[in-house]
Amino acid sequence: CARELEEELDFFGGWIYTTRFQRAQQSANVLREELDLLFTNYRVTYRNLDPRLMGAYDQHSLALRPQVWEKDREDGLWYPPPAPESMAPRESTESLFDIQRRCLENVTRYEAIYGGEDICLVSHLETMNVMQTVLLGLPLEGAHDLPFELAEPRCVDMTRWREGDDPMDHLVLTERARRRFGMEA
Repeated sequence: CARELEEELDFFGGWIYTTRFQRAQQSANVLREELDLLFTNYRVTYRNLDPRLMGAYDQHSLALRPQVWEKDREDGLWYPPPAPESMAPRESTESLFDIQRRCLENVTRYEAIYGGEDICLVSHLETMNVMQTVLLGLPLEGAHDLPFELAEPRCVDMTRWREGDDPMDHLVLTERARRRFGMEA
């Protein structure tokens, strides 16, 4: 992944942001080491990059992904059923819109603090799918149309953005991702 970031996506220096969850932090730390970044360029966030809260589906979210994504396409405000034992059922689940709100907050913060610098986000599939949609300005219901794979880096190039541009012209995929989506290399 670090090689793809450097060689295919031109990530040199910059920042790494990750979630508080252990696997994401471990992956982000490996990237930090392989990219030769200092700890001062490594940030762990609380909640903003966390995985989607899936309520009753939490332990089965991978197996139920096709059904969940279909419901998301129909309605970005749809919530998975709450966790049955939860003392705060509404807080145990999130809609795509909820994730989009978190992502918009992040993007606003990143633009204000790091405008013009590279930022590598290490998070969970659902969150990254929505973040990609937010960065490209695409409809929320299409958040799962170009889903991430595990350890797949992507770049949204914001440096040359002009009004009226096709957002997909600013999505930079690795060769591996282009093959998976049947796109030209």
